[in-house]
Amino acid sequence: MHGVEFVFFPSPVRHRLQAGQVVPADLPVILQHGFSSTAHGNEISEDDQWRKLERCVEVAAEVWGD
Repeated sequence: MHGVEFVFFPSPVRHRLQAGQVVPADLPVILQHGFSSTAHGNEISEDDQWRKLERCVEVAAEVWGD
């Protein structure tokens, strides 16, 4: 992963990926935000949920490989 460019990721994700080059990459991807166990205050469509999961897979593949 050394020398990989992360410019195509949003700033918060990019910063975490860059930190992974310094900190061991055995940290988990946490799917907490937007996946509440209750519907109160968590209006997210099923399509958006799938997009979030797909994005997590992209990030995980970029950090840990396929």
